[in-house]
Amino acid sequence: MGNRVHLELRGSDLPYLAEEDEEDVVGLTANNGLPLFWFALLQEEHLGGAWESEFRAAFADPEECVAEPIRLGWREARANLASARQLAEARLPELAPLLRSWEAGIVALAAQGPAQEVRLYLAENSNFYGSADAFLDALRGFVRVWHGPHRPEVPPVGDVASELTGVDRSTDQPFPAVLPDWRSGRPAPGLPAARHHAAAGAAEWGMVALFSGAVLGAAWLG
Repeated sequence: MGNRVHLELRGSDLPYLAEEDEEDVVGLTANNGLPLFWFALLQEEHLGGAWESEFRAAFADPEECVAEPIRLGWREARANLASARQLAEARLPELAPLLRSWEAGIVALAAQGPAQEVRLYLAENSNFYGSADAFLDALRGFVRVWHGPHRPEVPPVGDVASELTGVDRSTDQPFPAVLPDWRSGRPAPGLPAARHHAAAGAAEWGMVALFSGAVLGAAWLG
């Protein structure tokens, strides 16, 4: 079983679409990880309610039940991200430059759609957890990194793509150095995508990522 998670920006927030009503979509993905920056888009309330019930049912009986994605409007997600970045400037100075670049990339990508909705498909990563409670606790911990009341305890980061940012779902190109193409309907894996550069730029992102990787562990454990 795979362990990929996905972040989608969608041009429609309709709950159901007829086959002929394809919506524009663009996606990021990560394998065997939960990108920390994605959780800056959420609040803890998004991990409860109907989504939590559906996830618990799917965890208990994956053959019969399917975990739906977490869904929220782009405007709400954008406001959450802005708040997270402001807090990170004071509480997580080692992460703040990377988050600023990621925010610039996702905002630019959303404007191209334009995006109306964000969907997070996270359930496959629960394969690494022994219980639904353990997985949900991990997700809440990631949200609290950005929106919790206290300076967070952040786990060390080994791989920037799978643990912080995600990559282009169609091409595995790095994000936000390369912005994915929007597609009509759900993108098929392996299709070519044009390469656009975010405001931060590939060179700047690479330098910041290398610097961050060298200091994050010591800073968080100190």
